[in-house]
Amino acid sequence: MVLSLETAEIAELTEKELLINELVAAASTAKRSENYTPNLDAQRTVLNNLPENLVELLHGHLHVAQKEQNYFDTLHKRPLEIVDDKTVVCGELFELLVESQYLKQEAAVVDELLAFFHDPARFELNKLLGHVRNPDLAYVHYDSNAERFVIDAAGEAKLGLLNKRAFSQLKEFEEKFKRVAQILNLDELDLEAHGLEALSEFQGSISISKAFKRILFVPANRDAADIDSLIRSDPQEFTDDEYEEFYSMLDNTNFVDIQKSVFSTQEVSKMAEVLVQKIKSQYITSISD
Repeated sequence: MVLSLETAEIAELTEKELLINELVAAASTAKRSENYTPNLDAQRTVLNNLPENLVELLHGHLHVAQKEQNYFDTLHKRPLEIVDDKTVVCGELFELLVESQYLKQEAAVVDELLAFFHDPARFELNKLLGHVRNPDLAYVHYDSNAERFVIDAAGEAKLGLLNKRAFSQLKEFEEKFKRVAQILNLDELDLEAHGLEALSEFQGSISISKAFKRILFVPANRDAADIDSLIRSDPQEFTDDEYEEFYSMLDNTNFVDIQKSVFSTQEVSKMAEVLVQKIKSQYITSISD
Protein backbone atom coordinates (compact mmCIF):
# COMPACT_ATOMS: atom_id res chain seq x y z
CA MET A 1 0.00 0.00 0.00
CA VAL A 2 1.39 3.39 -1.01
CA LEU A 3 0.47 6.45 1.07
CA SER A 4 0.36 9.90 -0.48
CA LEU A 5 2.48 12.60 1.16
CA GLU A 6 -0.71 14.30 2.40
CA THR A 7 -2.01 11.06 3.95
CA ALA A 8 1.36 10.40 5.59
CA GLU A 9 1.39 13.91 7.11
CA ILE A 10 -2.11 13.39 8.53
CA ALA A 11 -1.06 10.04 9.97
CA GLU A 12 1.76 11.79 11.85
CA LEU A 13 -0.60 14.16 13.65
CA THR A 14 -1.40 13.38 17.27
CA GLU A 15 -4.94 12.70 18.42
CA LYS A 16 -5.08 16.15 20.02
CA GLU A 17 -3.82 17.87 16.84
CA LEU A 18 -6.47 16.11 14.80
CA LEU A 19 -9.15 17.20 17.28
CA ILE A 20 -7.93 20.81 17.21
CA ASN A 21 -8.08 20.81 13.42
CA GLU A 22 -11.69 19.60 13.64
CA LEU A 23 -12.53 22.33 16.16
CA VAL A 24 -10.91 25.01 14.00
CA ALA A 25 -12.88 23.78 10.98
CA ALA A 26 -16.12 23.76 13.00
CA ALA A 27 -15.53 27.29 14.33
CA SER A 28 -14.94 28.55 10.79
CA THR A 29 -18.53 27.59 9.87
CA ALA A 30 -20.04 29.81 12.58
CA LYS A 31 -22.08 32.84 11.56
CA ARG A 32 -20.25 36.08 12.28
CA SER A 33 -21.57 39.57 12.76
CA GLU A 34 -20.18 42.40 10.64
CA ASN A 35 -18.32 43.92 13.59
CA TYR A 36 -16.52 40.70 14.56
CA THR A 37 -13.39 39.31 12.88
CA PRO A 38 -11.78 36.31 14.59
CA ASN A 39 -8.10 36.28 15.50
CA LEU A 40 -7.32 32.86 14.04
CA ASP A 41 -3.74 32.68 15.34
CA ALA A 42 -4.84 33.53 18.88
CA GLN A 43 -7.67 31.00 18.67
CA ARG A 44 -5.34 28.18 17.65
CA THR A 45 -2.92 29.08 20.45
CA VAL A 46 -5.74 28.85 22.98
CA LEU A 47 -6.89 25.51 21.54
CA ASN A 48 -3.33 24.16 21.64
CA ASN A 49 -3.24 24.88 25.38
CA LEU A 50 -6.39 22.90 26.16
CA PRO A 51 -5.98 19.69 28.21
CA GLU A 52 -4.90 16.56 26.36
CA ASN A 53 -7.88 14.68 27.79
CA LEU A 54 -10.44 17.29 26.69
CA VAL A 55 -13.11 14.82 25.55
CA GLU A 56 -12.76 12.72 28.71
CA LEU A 57 -12.88 15.86 30.85
CA LEU A 58 -16.09 17.10 29.22
CA HIS A 59 -17.63 13.64 29.53
CA GLY A 60 -16.96 13.81 33.26
CA HIS A 61 -18.52 17.26 33.50
CA LEU A 62 -21.66 15.96 31.80
CA HIS A 63 -22.02 13.21 34.38
CA VAL A 64 -21.51 15.68 37.23
CA ALA A 65 -24.11 18.03 35.70
CA GLN A 66 -26.63 15.17 35.48
CA LYS A 67 -25.99 14.12 39.08
CA GLU A 68 -26.52 17.70 40.23
CA GLN A 69 -29.74 17.91 38.19
CA ASN A 70 -30.97 14.65 39.71
CA TYR A 71 -30.12 15.88 43.23
CA PHE A 72 -32.05 19.14 42.90
CA ASP A 73 -34.97 17.50 41.10
CA THR A 74 -35.24 14.97 43.93
CA LEU A 75 -34.78 17.67 46.58
CA HIS A 76 -37.60 19.75 45.14
CA LYS A 77 -39.74 16.69 44.33
CA ARG A 78 -39.73 17.39 40.59
CA PRO A 79 -39.70 14.87 37.73
CA LEU A 80 -36.11 13.95 36.86
CA GLU A 81 -34.89 16.05 33.95
CA ILE A 82 -32.16 15.03 31.50
CA VAL A 83 -29.55 17.75 31.06
CA ASP A 84 -28.97 19.06 27.55
CA ASP A 85 -25.62 17.69 26.39
CA LYS A 86 -24.73 20.61 24.15
CA THR A 87 -25.70 23.28 26.69
CA VAL A 88 -23.47 21.74 29.34
CA VAL A 89 -20.55 21.20 26.94
CA CYS A 90 -20.83 24.78 25.64
CA GLY A 91 -20.55 26.20 29.13
CA GLU A 92 -17.71 23.93 30.24
CA LEU A 93 -15.82 24.40 26.98
CA PHE A 94 -16.03 28.18 27.28
CA GLU A 95 -14.61 28.01 30.82
CA LEU A 96 -11.70 25.87 29.59
CA LEU A 97 -11.05 28.24 26.68
CA VAL A 98 -10.97 31.24 29.02
CA GLU A 99 -8.66 29.42 31.42
CA SER A 100 -6.36 28.49 28.55
CA GLN A 101 -6.27 32.10 27.35
CA TYR A 102 -5.99 33.98 30.63
CA LEU A 103 -4.73 31.83 33.50
CA LYS A 104 -0.92 32.00 33.44
CA GLN A 105 -0.07 31.04 37.00
CA GLU A 106 1.47 28.24 39.00
CA ALA A 107 -1.23 25.62 38.69
CA ALA A 108 -1.03 23.46 41.83
CA VAL A 109 -2.10 25.98 44.47
CA VAL A 110 -4.77 27.57 42.23
CA ASP A 111 -6.12 24.15 41.27
CA GLU A 112 -6.42 23.17 44.92
CA LEU A 113 -8.09 26.45 45.85
CA LEU A 114 -10.71 26.03 43.12
CA ALA A 115 -11.13 22.32 43.83
CA PHE A 116 -11.86 23.16 47.47
CA PHE A 117 -14.42 25.74 46.35
CA HIS A 118 -16.06 23.40 43.84
CA ASP A 119 -16.16 20.23 45.91
CA PRO A 120 -15.32 20.66 49.63
CA ALA A 121 -16.78 17.19 50.29
CA ARG A 122 -13.89 15.71 48.32
CA PHE A 123 -11.60 17.02 51.08
CA GLU A 124 -14.09 16.20 53.88
CA LEU A 125 -14.48 19.91 54.61
CA ASN A 126 -18.01 20.51 53.31
CA LYS A 127 -19.42 21.00 56.81
CA LEU A 128 -17.03 23.91 57.35
CA LEU A 129 -17.55 25.62 54.00
CA GLY A 130 -21.20 24.87 53.25
CA HIS A 131 -22.73 25.94 49.94
CA VAL A 132 -20.90 28.54 47.88
CA ARG A 133 -21.17 29.90 44.36
CA ASN A 134 -18.08 28.68 42.58
CA PRO A 135 -15.67 30.90 40.66
CA ASP A 136 -14.20 29.52 37.43
CA LEU A 137 -10.76 31.04 37.99
CA ALA A 138 -8.74 32.50 40.84
CA TYR A 139 -5.78 34.87 40.70
CA VAL A 140 -3.21 34.79 43.47
CA HIS A 141 0.28 35.98 44.33
CA TYR A 142 2.78 35.53 47.15
CA ASP A 143 3.78 38.73 48.93
CA SER A 144 7.34 37.93 50.05
CA ASN A 145 7.63 41.14 52.08
CA ALA A 146 4.55 40.42 54.18
CA GLU A 147 4.97 36.64 53.83
CA ARG A 148 1.34 36.34 52.81
CA PHE A 149 -0.45 34.27 50.17
CA VAL A 150 -2.87 36.78 48.63
CA ILE A 151 -6.03 36.05 46.64
CA ASP A 152 -6.35 38.95 44.18
CA ALA A 153 -9.40 38.16 42.09
CA ALA A 154 -12.14 35.70 41.17
CA GLY A 155 -12.81 35.05 37.51
CA GLU A 156 -16.12 33.98 36.03
CA ALA A 157 -16.71 32.92 32.42
CA LYS A 158 -20.21 33.60 31.06
CA LEU A 159 -21.05 32.41 27.57
CA GLY A 160 -24.67 33.53 27.71
CA LEU A 161 -26.39 36.71 28.82
CA LEU A 162 -25.99 37.55 32.49
CA ASN A 163 -28.81 36.38 34.72
CA LYS A 164 -29.65 36.68 38.41
CA ARG A 165 -27.25 33.86 39.29
CA ALA A 166 -24.38 35.83 37.74
CA PHE A 167 -25.53 38.89 39.70
CA SER A 168 -25.41 36.93 42.96
CA GLN A 169 -22.05 35.37 42.15
CA LEU A 170 -20.33 38.69 41.52
CA LYS A 171 -21.78 40.14 44.71
CA GLU A 172 -20.82 37.19 46.90
CA PHE A 173 -17.35 36.22 45.67
CA GLU A 174 -15.33 38.42 48.02
CA GLU A 175 -17.18 37.28 51.16
CA LYS A 176 -16.96 33.65 50.06
CA PHE A 177 -13.21 33.93 49.50
CA LYS A 178 -12.83 35.49 52.93
CA ARG A 179 -14.68 32.51 54.38
CA VAL A 180 -12.42 30.11 52.47
CA ALA A 181 -9.31 31.92 53.71
CA GLN A 182 -10.62 31.78 57.28
CA ILE A 183 -11.10 28.01 57.05
CA LEU A 184 -7.74 27.36 55.39
CA ASN A 185 -5.97 29.37 58.10
CA LEU A 186 -7.41 27.36 61.00
CA ASP A 187 -4.52 26.14 63.17
CA GLU A 188 -6.32 22.95 64.15
CA LEU A 189 -6.95 21.95 60.53
CA ASP A 190 -4.40 19.59 58.93
CA LEU A 191 -4.68 20.66 55.29
CA GLU A 192 -2.17 18.11 54.07
CA ALA A 193 -4.14 15.29 55.69
CA HIS A 194 -7.23 16.57 53.84
CA GLY A 195 -5.41 16.42 50.49
CA LEU A 196 -4.62 20.13 50.20
CA GLU A 197 -0.85 19.78 50.08
CA ALA A 198 -0.02 22.89 48.03
CA LEU A 199 -2.25 25.13 50.17
CA SER A 200 -0.83 23.64 53.38
CA GLU A 201 2.45 25.48 52.66
CA PHE A 202 0.62 28.79 53.12
CA GLN A 203 -1.66 27.84 56.02
CA GLY A 204 -2.06 30.74 58.44
CA SER A 205 -0.92 33.31 55.87
CA ILE A 206 -3.78 33.25 53.34
CA SER A 207 -5.52 36.59 52.85
CA ILE A 208 -7.76 38.53 50.47
CA SER A 209 -6.38 41.53 48.61
CA LYS A 210 -7.72 44.91 49.74
CA ALA A 211 -8.19 45.60 46.02
CA PHE A 212 -9.97 42.27 45.40
CA LYS A 213 -11.54 42.27 41.96
CA ARG A 214 -14.04 40.22 40.04
CA ILE A 215 -13.12 39.44 36.43
CA LEU A 216 -15.95 38.66 34.04
CA PHE A 217 -15.06 36.85 30.80
CA VAL A 218 -17.50 37.19 27.89
CA PRO A 219 -17.48 35.93 24.27
CA ALA A 220 -15.66 37.84 21.55
CA ASN A 221 -18.87 38.97 19.87
CA ARG A 222 -20.16 40.80 22.96
CA ASP A 223 -19.77 44.56 23.29
CA ALA A 224 -18.20 44.94 26.73
CA ALA A 225 -18.82 48.68 26.67
CA ASP A 226 -22.57 48.23 26.21
CA ILE A 227 -23.57 47.03 29.68
CA ASP A 228 -27.26 46.66 28.81
CA SER A 229 -26.38 44.22 26.02
CA LEU A 230 -24.63 41.92 28.50
CA ILE A 231 -27.60 41.51 30.86
CA ARG A 232 -30.63 39.34 30.16
CA SER A 233 -33.49 41.75 29.55
CA ASP A 234 -36.24 39.67 31.09
CA PRO A 235 -38.51 41.58 33.49
CA GLN A 236 -39.04 38.33 35.42
CA GLU A 237 -35.29 37.97 35.98
CA PHE A 238 -34.63 41.20 37.89
CA THR A 239 -36.54 43.80 39.82
CA ASP A 240 -35.84 47.37 38.74
CA ASP A 241 -33.62 47.89 41.79
CA GLU A 242 -31.66 44.69 41.13
CA TYR A 243 -31.12 45.58 37.49
CA GLU A 244 -29.90 49.06 38.44
CA GLU A 245 -27.53 47.60 41.05
CA PHE A 246 -26.22 45.00 38.58
CA TYR A 247 -25.68 47.66 35.92
CA SER A 248 -23.75 49.82 38.38
CA MET A 249 -21.55 46.87 39.40
CA LEU A 250 -20.66 46.04 35.79
CA ASP A 251 -20.08 49.69 34.95
CA ASN A 252 -17.60 50.08 37.83
CA THR A 253 -14.19 48.96 36.55
CA ASN A 254 -12.81 48.97 40.08
CA PHE A 255 -15.39 46.33 41.01
CA VAL A 256 -15.63 44.23 37.84
CA ASP A 257 -13.08 43.93 35.04
CA ILE A 258 -14.73 42.70 31.82
CA GLN A 259 -12.43 40.72 29.52
CA LYS A 260 -13.19 39.07 26.19
CA SER A 261 -12.48 35.58 24.96
CA VAL A 262 -11.02 35.15 21.48
CA PHE A 263 -14.01 32.93 20.63
CA SER A 264 -17.54 34.06 19.86
CA THR A 265 -20.75 32.49 21.17
CA GLN A 266 -21.42 30.91 17.77
CA GLU A 267 -17.90 29.51 17.46
CA VAL A 268 -18.12 27.86 20.87
CA SER A 269 -21.47 26.39 19.87
CA LYS A 270 -20.07 24.87 16.68
CA MET A 271 -17.07 23.38 18.49
CA ALA A 272 -19.35 21.99 21.21
CA GLU A 273 -21.32 20.10 18.56
CA VAL A 274 -18.13 18.32 17.48
CA LEU A 275 -17.20 17.51 21.07
CA VAL A 276 -20.64 16.13 21.96
CA GLN A 277 -20.38 13.75 19.02
CA LYS A 278 -16.88 12.74 20.13
CA ILE A 279 -18.17 12.00 23.63
CA LYS A 280 -21.06 9.92 22.31
CA SER A 281 -18.88 7.96 19.90
CA GLN A 282 -16.13 7.29 22.45
CA TYR A 283 -18.33 6.44 25.41
CA ILE A 284 -21.40 5.07 23.57
CA THR A 285 -23.70 6.09 26.39
CA SER A 286 -26.31 8.58 27.32
CA ILE A 287 -25.15 11.13 29.86
CA SER A 288 -28.05 10.15 32.09
CA ASP A 289 -26.87 6.51 32.33
